[in-house]
Amino acid sequence: MREYKVLLVDDSETVRRMLERTLKKEGFKIFTAENGRVGVEVYQHELPDIVITDLQMPEMDGIEVLHAIKRISPETPIIVATGNTDTDSAVMALREGALDYLKKPVDLDALLLALNRAIEKVAEREKEAFHPTVLIAEDDETHLKRLARAMESEGGQVLVASDGEQGLEIFKKAKIDIALLDIQMPKKSGLELLHEMRAMTTD
Repeated sequence: MREYKVLLVDDSETVRRMLERTLKKEGFKIFTAENGRVGVEVYQHELPDIVITDLQMPEMDGIEVLHAIKRISPETPIIVATGNTDTDSAVMALREGALDYLKKPVDLDALLLALNRAIEKVAEREKEAFHPTVLIAEDDETHLKRLARAMESEGGQVLVASDGEQGLEIFKKAKIDIALLDIQMPKKSGLELLHEMRAMTTD
């Protein structure tokens, strides 16, 4: 199982340390924030898979955190934690898109159960996501490497060719979803390669 990234947002340092220590033992990669404003900043920088946020916090409460994160990534599972007197806010959070809510002090078994549900949501989304296989045919090695890094960062599989003939051989062997072709290449130009690939797919 891959390492899932979890963001903990809570103004209590004691709570943050306790949950961080526990969840690290469970194999999660943990990021923490001491209030909602910092939590949203950390989210934008780290893009964690799952967010756990307290509801009652200074500067920016948990509902505002939920709204801010949902604007960035509507699919991110968010678990809210609330005191026993704050159940109305917890119900509001669920209506606004939170996956689950936990009462404080947080029961660790309940937390792990909620996290497992969140992981299922993340896994479903990743399974449905389109990860294209990209062919890049480019005779400029520097440009080729730059393009390959950019496409790999988007989650696709990247196959590279330094000339048109090599690109055609790769196309024959692999299912290519996207092709990025340099027009001027040795052995076979990008236009020639494009015409031959089209002919192969329409036969």
